[in-house]
Amino acid sequence: MPLDETLLTSLEEFIARYMEAFAVPGAVIGVVQGDSLVYAKGFGVADPATGAAMTPETQVMIGSTGKSLTTLLMGTLVDDGLMTWDTPVQQLYPDFRVLDPELSRTITMRNLVCACTGVPRRDLELLFNADRLTAEDVVASLADFEFFTDFGEAFQYSNQMVAAAGYIAGAVAAPNAPDLAAAYAEALRMRVLEPLGMENTTLSFDEVRARRNFATPHTQMLDGSYAPIDLDVEALLLPIAPAGAHWSTLEDMAQYMVMQLQEGVAPNGRRVVSAQNLKETWKPQIAITNDASYGLGWIISSYKGLQVISHSGNTLGFT
Repeated sequence: MPLDETLLTSLEEFIARYMEAFAVPGAVIGVVQGDSLVYAKGFGVADPATGAAMTPETQVMIGSTGKSLTTLLMGTLVDDGLMTWDTPVQQLYPDFRVLDPELSRTITMRNLVCACTGVPRRDLELLFNADRLTAEDVVASLADFEFFTDFGEAFQYSNQMVAAAGYIAGAVAAPNAPDLAAAYAEALRMRVLEPLGMENTTLSFDEVRARRNFATPHTQMLDGSYAPIDLDVEALLLPIAPAGAHWSTLEDMAQYMVMQLQEGVAPNGRRVVSAQNLKETWKPQIAITNDASYGLGWIISSYKGLQVISHSGNTLGFT
């Protein structure tokens, strides 16, 4: 369906109402059809203090939407024969442990990103320890996580598990990197971001500041109002970077969406990942509800008979 003026007017009126109702200072909206970004527009301001406009080039944090960047990276390693989805984690990273010794030996790379192991969500400690935690600390911490359910019994969302997957995949792809965080950043850049032409997607807060076109994060206060927060507050996500500390722009994410729609081929014609391993990330792994399942970094659902592959992305100051 083409985006005619009537549809665009209706869309923009809805966005304006939504932003007013929820006191959203700025938003950026894009629509991809086929192999093209057919609509891209910023609304409101990126920084209320300066009045800088929100644009398709403005960097924002994409939160857990970035999990699929990590599983895409993993897919490229499978393509190159460096691992399989079902390679036991300890074969790639012998120090890996979870609380159950047998699971420590048998848990696979797929299991780290399927939200199906029974390892629960434990984000609160990041609020207090993020400035001291390394990537190695995050991977090691999984040895102390109590299981909420048996393996494969129920959906359990864990940022630390996905982070471990990204860090270990990074270590496989970039074995000479000085540490796990550097390995993941290098592998993501070389295998995903550069092939896709995602020039303004990064994990580096220093790069974001230097570019000087980023949105100011806002969060809800105790009285229900929204207020800006310091950019450094968002750095609490850095220890679990592969699970959701990515910065990006609408234009870059459109490149990513086109690649997904073209089953692994970037807009520039370069194949980033095989169709087989991209589609592996879309396969349901564990039920979330009667109508939705979790894949590998994606939520799989349906709408009016059509399959929907999606993921939200929230941080303290972005959504």
